[in-house]
Amino acid sequence: MPESHLQVSLGLACLILLGAASIEKASGAVGETVRYQVTVQESGKKETANITVFVLPGVGKAARWVLAPEETSLGLPVASIAFDAKGRARPALSDPLGRPWVSAFLSWIEADDIVKPEWRKPESTGTAKITVAELRLRAKINVTHNCSPATEETGSVVSLELVEPVTEESRLRLELRSLRFRFELAADGQFSRGTLEHDISRSVGTVTRDTDSRVEIIVLSREALTESETRKIEDEFALLESVARALLPGHDEKQVKDAKKDISKYRAKFPEGKLSGAIVSLEMRLVSAGESVAGLANPDEAAARLIGKIAPDFKLTDLDGNEVTLSDLRGKSVILSFWGYA
Repeated sequence: MPESHLQVSLGLACLILLGAASIEKASGAVGETVRYQVTVQESGKKETANITVFVLPGVGKAARWVLAPEETSLGLPVASIAFDAKGRARPALSDPLGRPWVSAFLSWIEADDIVKPEWRKPESTGTAKITVAELRLRAKINVTHNCSPATEETGSVVSLELVEPVTEESRLRLELRSLRFRFELAADGQFSRGTLEHDISRSVGTVTRDTDSRVEIIVLSREALTESETRKIEDEFALLESVARALLPGHDEKQVKDAKKDISKYRAKFPEGKLSGAIVSLEMRLVSAGESVAGLANPDEAAARLIGKIAPDFKLTDLDGNEVTLSDLRGKSVILSFWGYA
């Protein structure tokens, strides 16, 4: 039986799995512009956004995707996904508010490894094993796969479904209750649209969280970039990247001021740039960011001045539901771990 690897990205607001566009991550000196419609539905909440992705080639399998949402309310004016020399994807630039959208594309990319070429043939049907690595479900799980012939309404349709629930027991209990996806293939064999539904339960101590999600991505259009257009977009992103980074948690007043200067440079150098749609949203967020840090010291410098001093007391509830007070632990080593998403 063929074997595949499914990797799942965990977001703060939602966990998303999605199939890939069967795209060559780096194929020379030119790139591609792809417009996607992305819909995320979880716990009754549904969001839809159109996002333009600039696929920029690199050396070997290395490449970069630059994400530029067409809406200005996603908390994601501009973001990027980087590929290493082995073709593995990771978020290179994204903020917590836009994390679900980045997670969707990461899974869209990774799931391309699931649907092997032989699975795309109409006669393909059977069972296989996949690994859900990011869920810590290290054992391979059984799934069924099938590819239906094209009809007048759709192209060939690839589907995959979990055979039976899978559970991993540790301090964190994870249960994958259901997993099913459906991808429609275009005439050239690339995925033109895909949906995925899953039901996952996570338990820590007495706390349990169930996640029932559905994600859909539709490829609205594809357009090849010329070599000069590719270089220009690379130059645009290099300038706007510092602006976007100044908006990430932990920014200081100087970063915000420098970012405003970079926006002025961008307007002068790229008056009709491909990423210019992100400028208004970036400027609005820079104003808000500037107000939040006005007069505040650099966070690293402020933290350095606190070394060796007694930490302020506080109370928290641990993973087992017990109340913990910092002062009760005086004389012991204490490690605080602040986390939001993985």
